Amino acid sequence: MDLDLNIARIRVRIIDADAHTIVISKKYQAENDGRLPELFIAASPDDISKVEAEDPSIPLGREMAKSFALLENLDMAMLEKDAFYLHASSVAVDGRAYLFSAKSGTGKSTHVSLWKKHFGSDATIINGDRPFLRKIDGVFHAFGSPWAGKEGWSVNDGFPIAGLCFIERGQENSIERIGHTDVIDKIFRQLRLPHEMDKMEKLLSLLDEFLNKVPCYRLYCNISDEAVMVSYKGMGGERTL
Repeated sequence: MDLDLNIARIRVRIIDADAHTIVISKKYQAENDGRLPELFIAASPDDISKVEAEDPSIPLGREMAKSFALLENLDMAMLEKDAFYLHASSVAVDGRAYLFSAKSGTGKSTHVSLWKKHFGSDATIINGDRPFLRKIDGVFHAFGSPWAGKEGWSVNDGFPIAGLCFIERGQENSIERIGHTDVIDKIFRQLRLPHEMDKMEKLLSLLDEFLNKVPCYRLYCNISDEAVMVSYKGMGGERTL
């Protein structure tokens, strides 16, 4: 079954979608209004086998592996639309997106859930695992995607990015601005890097612009409401908490 989806305001056709992708993409299905897709995405048997081989300890199953192969191919195609996905959780407050990235198991999803608890209906979890970051009119936005992690947190919407924060566990809550050298080391671990030289050059160009426009931080935190306040204020939040 082919699917027409709207992702990051781009019409995408998924060719021969697997059952898992069909289920997770319900919020993103495009209206049948006669518009043609801008991108066409498929996953070959070799693409699926590569996903399975990358980490055989993950019990993906062939169907789940195909879904992730489609995501990887979409990520590469999105570069021509000034977009790429980042392994991160993202939440919006007052129309601005805050991104949190970390090693698996560090607690980025837990931290974002605390933002939702603290801000209530004023907070929107954009995506729990793989938001697409897209430059539109010179401004980088965070958009939801169907690939949203085990919690399934996702909205088909986008928000200008206020900041990107790398989480590390700590006894005390504190936040600091970090420079490009620290950011490059951390962000490359949370991206899918292209094999083709032209795509790699495009990604590097986008990242350079991203890092010159979006402030980046290191957050040491525990699981507490105070961690929310420290990160929100440290990343330029303007509310009085």
